[in-house]
Amino acid sequence: MIEFVITSFVGQISQFSVHPFACRVVQRLLEHCNENQRQSIINELLLNFNELCQSAFANYVIQHVIQYGTKWHKSEIINGVRGKIGSMSRHKFASNIIEKCFTYGNENERQMLLDEILTGNENDPTQSPLIQMVKDQVSQKHLCLVWSIELCGSCVRVLYNY
Repeated sequence: MIEFVITSFVGQISQFSVHPFACRVVQRLLEHCNENQRQSIINELLLNFNELCQSAFANYVIQHVIQYGTKWHKSEIINGVRGKIGSMSRHKFASNIIEKCFTYGNENERQMLLDEILTGNENDPTQSPLIQMVKDQVSQKHLCLVWSIELCGSCVRVLYNY
């Protein structure tokens, strides 16, 4: 039975992911399909990653991959947010994906993401992702989570420098 559903969804995963009801079907497919089928679904999701992260419904599909996927799947999603944390953290839906990356990423992945947040703009320190997140209401909630997950000396040093 599931084979029929997966076959009919192939090539349309992104379209179904943005639909209010079909996104739930995609999430269930990710849970119940075999590894080759799961990989195919995730590959389709990665093709439209930026748009899906900003979707009211597809962001739940991406979060589902982070929460329930293999280490490789999580790493692919986390690599997809690299270089975009500042903008994604200020987006209503994409910010939830950043939060899941910190919650379910391994120590090295979390440190990589944290380094990106803490890295300032040499020409204009007020444009660093950290400063932008502190100023943004959506980001503030996620920033508190990051701080609670990553109680590290580098966070304290950055805060004292500003």
